[in-house]
Amino acid sequence: MPLANVFESVGVDILGPLPKSYLQNEYIIVLTDYGSRFVEAKATRNQTAETVAKLLLENVFFKYGFPKELLSDQGVQFRSELVKSLLKQLSVRQKQTTAYHPQCNGLTERFNRTLCDILSQFVDVKHKTWDTLLPFAVYAYNTSVQETTHETPFGLVFARDPVTPLERVLDLPPDTNYAQSVRDSIDFIRKVVRDRIVGKSSKFHNRYTGPFQRKAWAQAY
Repeated sequence: MPLANVFESVGVDILGPLPKSYLQNEYIIVLTDYGSRFVEAKATRNQTAETVAKLLLENVFFKYGFPKELLSDQGVQFRSELVKSLLKQLSVRQKQTTAYHPQCNGLTERFNRTLCDILSQFVDVKHKTWDTLLPFAVYAYNTSVQETTHETPFGLVFARDPVTPLERVLDLPPDTNYAQSVRDSIDFIRKVVRDRIVGKSSKFHNRYTGPFQRKAWAQAY
């Protein structure tokens, strides 16, 4: 797919139904920025068009701006008049994968596999706590250096590393040159990242293997 700037192209996908949690959630709606690999993921009780539209507005559009395009599969939620009308009014181009080319939304699919692997390591024996672990898993992913970009998704979106508890405990002094360093480096960093994505894209192009195998806690869902 074409190269994207930060939150210019966003993929959306739905995982589930998963084992119903103590909070009655059964689905995870995953939103992935193609420019930075940054992810937003929300546990939900359903997968209706209304829920999808609400999450798009609150978790992407109002937080990071309006993308040029939204990629999804052919799920009924994404083909609904509500979602189609919302995107049209906001001038967001809608692109949907076909049954023959599901890899077009491959970045989101790869994150889904990673997410299931992470959650399966920590979910309780009754499979009821996965939604409470979800924010931790997403944060861990967003603050991890990616093989493709050699940067963290968090750093590419916010132009800084997240403040850690250790830094608070040590009361480390702020970087007085922070603003200047951002101005001097962020455009360069993003250019390098885009170049790396181009170099890596061919590596993944032919590696799609169809529906992924999840860990035991999610295999049947």
